[in-house]
Amino acid sequence: MYNTPAPACATPAIVTHGTSTDKAPRSPIRQRTRSPTRSPTRSPTRLPTHSPPMEEYPPTHLIETILSPRSAADSRMYALVELEHYMAENIFAREAARRRGMHVSPYDWSVILNGVPAPRMLLLTVAECLLTHVHILHVQLRHNSSSRESTTLTSELSCSLSLLQGMCLTHYPSKSVCSTRQALELFLEIISAPYTFVEDGSPLQLLPSHALDTLMCTLVDASPTTCGVFEHANGLAIVRSIMNQHSKGSDKITSETNVTAAKCFEFLLFYLQAQSFEDQAEQLAEPTRSTSIS
Repeated sequence: MYNTPAPACATPAIVTHGTSTDKAPRSPIRQRTRSPTRSPTRSPTRLPTHSPPMEEYPPTHLIETILSPRSAADSRMYALVELEHYMAENIFAREAARRRGMHVSPYDWSVILNGVPAPRMLLLTVAECLLTHVHILHVQLRHNSSSRESTTLTSELSCSLSLLQGMCLTHYPSKSVCSTRQALELFLEIISAPYTFVEDGSPLQLLPSHALDTLMCTLVDASPTTCGVFEHANGLAIVRSIMNQHSKGSDKITSETNVTAAKCFEFLLFYLQAQSFEDQAEQLAEPTRSTSIS
């Protein structure tokens, strides 16, 4: 039999062992674009935008232990050290979060005392509580004669002043509390206290240096009003007098007295140099103002 030719409408597509000849285009209905296989894409890792969870306020029981008249000296010192650790961890965590681009809320060194519920809560800054404790320690050191007890009180006073320094540099309300006339006079009283003039290598000799550091943290970028309060309290004259007494007043000059004299000189340089810079800035700004006005 003869092979009948294929009809003209037919579209021959002969495939032999995987090879095709004269392929006709497929119908657009059947022609499907096959999307290439895609590996599952992961969304880019986004850093959190809020600060890490932290306690809203410093632990209340630490402040209550520090202020309680029934607390033992060891308990008060332990509470001060724990409060210092809390502040350090809080500051380091916030700084690490800020470097990662996270939103960090401002510091809040406040404390709720007596468990009074809102809206009648008694919200105080930790600086106010510590200033009260510093004043009590200062009075106890003035009337104390036991060397063992004075060593314990000195440790408490040094730690309290160190905490106030950190709060003044990180918390504006705490700096405002330490800028009052009562607080500045308290720091000056510690600098010139008679119990710091000892020549037996006692840690009492280092208290003026701690108080001067606290004064510098308080007066850095201070307002003219605060500087006026400090000068009205004879702050510069007291610091100059203490520097002269610690450098020339005793025959036996120890390393502690040298530290106090050097710290007084550092404070005077810090305070007077800042004022001279401000005066120079005002003098440089006056010609600019007159030129702009004319």
